[in-house]
Amino acid sequence: EDDVIIYAGTTILGGDTVIGARSVIGGNVWLTESVPADTTVMTEHPRLIYKSTGQYAQGERHEHTHDR
Repeated sequence: EDDVIIYAGTTILGGDTVIGARSVIGGNVWLTESVPADTTVMTEHPRLIYKSTGQYAQGERHEHTHDR
């Protein structure tokens, strides 16, 4: 449709997937179904888990979220 913005890394799957007019699709989104007009689609930032394997770690685990 008209006036659609699709950012880099987006994957659109399915032969009948339609992105409605004036919609915005954020980067790195996987679309598997149609999007209505005037809709913004984006992903949430993933939660990263760091687990140290060093000799002093003794099972320490740190969780981080990526906030902008």
